[in-house]
Amino acid sequence: MNNRHKKTSWRSGLKVITGTITAVWLIVGLNIQSAYAENPEKVGDLLSAADTEAKLTLGRMLFSDMNLSVDGSVSCATCHDPEYSYTSSQAIPAGAGGHIGNRRPPSLLDVASKPALFWDGRMRGLERQALYPMIALNEMGNSIKAVEAYVSSNPDYQRLFEQINGTKNVSIIDISQVIAVFERSIVSKKSAFERYYLDGDNLAISQSASRGWQLFQSKAGCIQCHSYSLKNQHFTDHGYHDTAVGRQDNKRDLGRFYSTININDRGKFRTASLREVGGRKPYMHDGSIQTLRAVVEHYNNVKETNHNTPMLGALNLSSEEVEDLVAFLGTI
Repeated sequence: MNNRHKKTSWRSGLKVITGTITAVWLIVGLNIQSAYAENPEKVGDLLSAADTEAKLTLGRMLFSDMNLSVDGSVSCATCHDPEYSYTSSQAIPAGAGGHIGNRRPPSLLDVASKPALFWDGRMRGLERQALYPMIALNEMGNSIKAVEAYVSSNPDYQRLFEQINGTKNVSIIDISQVIAVFERSIVSKKSAFERYYLDGDNLAISQSASRGWQLFQSKAGCIQCHSYSLKNQHFTDHGYHDTAVGRQDNKRDLGRFYSTININDRGKFRTASLREVGGRKPYMHDGSIQTLRAVVEHYNNVKETNHNTPMLGALNLSSEEVEDLVAFLGTI
């Protein structure tokens, strides 16, 4: 009787949590859809405008402008700091009003290459994604009307918008589009690994890192999820996997499940790109692992095969092999 009651309570609690999170995301999503529906003539205007430099300047300014948040305390750059590969030095930084979510800001490096956005892939299209944080309660917490009013009243923004689209009348679509133009310019730097692998410079990485590259492809099996090829140089399969992170947390994040409501998606998160991974600690979707070595040790010591990610199991790497793999990750 007690076990049945506990089981029922757990399921009821899960339904409430899932319903609440999904409802919040749905409301934000509907606001975004409504904004696009109200401004159909705006969609695509700035994407085809001729003055790329003005668009980049505008997008960069807006990306760093704290006044886009409801209390003027955070900007896009607060959580996506250029100094930390466009993520944050904090595991989970606070949004406007001190609100804190439960996921680490994903890096925006090479974001234009991603077919879906956010850790759970709930949104496609950089233009819509750029609008989302501005009106999400635990991020910038603002409203569409307030953002439009602020930008429309700023002389510098007026001048630049008039330069690229011939009018000072600024809509939220204009704003999200120029931010997306800037985000498309965020690309990873040429790495030591690329000089080694693509340019044939055998001295570009250490012998330890070279051994780590071989382990990455073979015994460690990292390449199964962090795919790499000449056509896909971002070290990701753009898929969703349960990496056994946060399983013991009482507030466990069910990841993609909240978006799809598919029980097989519980605990799954988008495979992060490994480009410039050495410069963006802490790691994982919740920022719970502090170093690259600890990440490798996590995978090396997984106790049991994960039914949601069948290839995930103990790697049985030696201490020297762990060091080699970490050395390789630092060259990507």
